[in-house]
Amino acid sequence: MDYKNNVIQKEVMKKVVVVLICAILFVIPFFWLSPGELEMGGDSNRLFLYDPGSYLQVNALYSVEPQGVGKVTSNQNLLPFLILLQLLSNVFHSPYLLMTLLNSIKLVGSFIFVYLIVIELLSHYFEKGKTFHADIAGILAGLFYTLSPSVGENMRSALLTHNQVFLNPMIFYLILRFLLSGKDIYLWITLLTTFIFSPNFSLIAPPPPFSFYPLALLFLLLYVTLCLKKSLPWKKLFVGLIFFLGIHAFHIIPAVAHIVDPSSDYYTRAFDASNGRNEALEYFNATLGLGKVSQHIFFTYSNHATRWTALAVPLVVIIGFLFNKKKQKALMLIAIFFSITLFLTSANITNIGVEIYRKLFYIPGFSMFRVFYGQWQWVHAFFYALLFGFSLYLVLSRLKRKYVYTSLIFLAALFIFSGWAFINGQILRAIHPGSKNMTSIVKMN
Repeated sequence: MDYKNNVIQKEVMKKVVVVLICAILFVIPFFWLSPGELEMGGDSNRLFLYDPGSYLQVNALYSVEPQGVGKVTSNQNLLPFLILLQLLSNVFHSPYLLMTLLNSIKLVGSFIFVYLIVIELLSHYFEKGKTFHADIAGILAGLFYTLSPSVGENMRSALLTHNQVFLNPMIFYLILRFLLSGKDIYLWITLLTTFIFSPNFSLIAPPPPFSFYPLALLFLLLYVTLCLKKSLPWKKLFVGLIFFLGIHAFHIIPAVAHIVDPSSDYYTRAFDASNGRNEALEYFNATLGLGKVSQHIFFTYSNHATRWTALAVPLVVIIGFLFNKKKQKALMLIAIFFSITLFLTSANITNIGVEIYRKLFYIPGFSMFRVFYGQWQWVHAFFYALLFGFSLYLVLSRLKRKYVYTSLIFLAALFIFSGWAFINGQILRAIHPGSKNMTSIVKMN
């Protein structure tokens, strides 16, 4: 009876901690701006939050390219998201609240779904009585991802594609649960989510969907078949694909028509291989110096005072591998995908690696990844969080409970200290490049 009560208390404590963290993350964005302020981002790309109705009319229903005369583009993918924003705007009557709620969803979604993924992955491997250690590893992996520079530093000029910081782990978790449980509800929630956030799943939105989902789906297929020795529900997956194409036909068909138009820039990128490849290679060569392996291993913000905190995560990963006596296939698979994404987001790994990367631009469509350090960073941060969470569990499972608590407090404090400029909203108030002491925050009437 005492053992049962002890287990119940641990479960309650775990839920309380997770809910408390989610509540704090949800509230944080409310302190970034004052009511009436709107952070426009580097490209004034948040006007859709100021007046969703007008943005819907001029950018989604009828959009004209700035180049040329009267060329209509295909932005129908914005319709579901903008209609939802307009409905919320009718309720709140405040662009400030719309922006804050969207940022809150990003932070909470990033944390909770990375946490759930790590718990799900570890549930097939942790020893009896070690669920507590897995929970701590999941919590810290979620904090690591949510407070990482890939999430925080990009908040200052977040395009609609920045929604991927929570959509990526959310979709990954839903598909993982679908493959393991076979329950259709996970598949339908996934399809509904992709419809609401259709700008993140459109042909005009690459490279974000093409950098994350091919690797994520490949990982899930290998994990389920090789690590768990389970069969895949191929028929249901095929049905899900058909439904995905069906509910997204309203923007896929116009986008395809736009892409095959010889006068469009997308046609040049997709079909004019020599021109597109040369342009992409020139851009790649010019920005190659920005690819730094150390920057993507030692995750830290650009604040020199906090850079020493970046040593903690690689150290945990190394120790975790030393403790991996049973040679867990899942850990090795995560490590392989981490290494692949490290190469893709860094590029500048030995002269041979650079030459191999240049050859990738001969693949049709790969030119979309010319800004390699920006386009692969989210998938890299995601697999880094999974690698950290799995490795951390291997370390914590060998420690006594009091040292586990100490590790939780210490690592959480490091992540908070490292990402404090993001937590307190200082990143959003950074001076806009090319301006004279001006930020991108404006007071709206």
